[in-house]
Amino acid sequence: MDALLERITDQKIGLEIGGPSCKGSILYNVAERIDNVNFSSVTVWSTHDTTYKFNPLKSPGKVIISDAVSLASIEDEVYDFLFASHCYEHIANPIKAMLEWIRVVKNGGYIILILPEKSTCFDHKRCISSFETLKNQYSRNIGEDDLTSLPEILRNHDLSLDPPAGNFEQFTLRSLDNFNNRCLHHYVYSIDLLKQVIEYCTEISDVTMLFEYSELINNEDIWFIARRFRKE
Repeated sequence: MDALLERITDQKIGLEIGGPSCKGSILYNVAERIDNVNFSSVTVWSTHDTTYKFNPLKSPGKVIISDAVSLASIEDEVYDFLFASHCYEHIANPIKAMLEWIRVVKNGGYIILILPEKSTCFDHKRCISSFETLKNQYSRNIGEDDLTSLPEILRNHDLSLDPPAGNFEQFTLRSLDNFNNRCLHHYVYSIDLLKQVIEYCTEISDVTMLFEYSELINNEDIWFIARRFRKE
């Protein structure tokens, strides 16, 4: 895994969605520059100014304040890779987001994702989300204020593994304000579900997304890498 990440990001220009991430050390060390997208300048996890200091020994990237599903300020095919660690599960319209992420990556570039494996986190009581659910959310063009998945989350979220969420009442109130805090895991992913997403993106767009690599690390993190090509 380390050798692959170094090979595909070394001296490259990348975009990180969310972050910074403790999982991104290899990318931060070898990439030439990484820009950053966050939905707000102040989030539950960090505060962002106008520059993204991904590595103190390198020139910083720029910070772009934008929802991950709408990167309108970024032109097509700008970045060699896009990196999102523990971010994709927080997105209410994941197919819409993936299409945007693919759009801003160059031909031959990579989408690099890290997602939680449900069995070792507070999602362990939940079922893997169905692709039809994700597809339906895309066809309805739901916004990031959507709370369709909230009833199921409230039934199955294991608060004992999520101390910052507080008790059930506190968790419910936070969840109802999810548009402002983005803490919910809208969906629960597997490698197969991620493959279905990129296959569908290939079907409905002018690019071909090829699955490159996946690995379950320490039974906690799903690493998933796909590569973009133009359709001939």
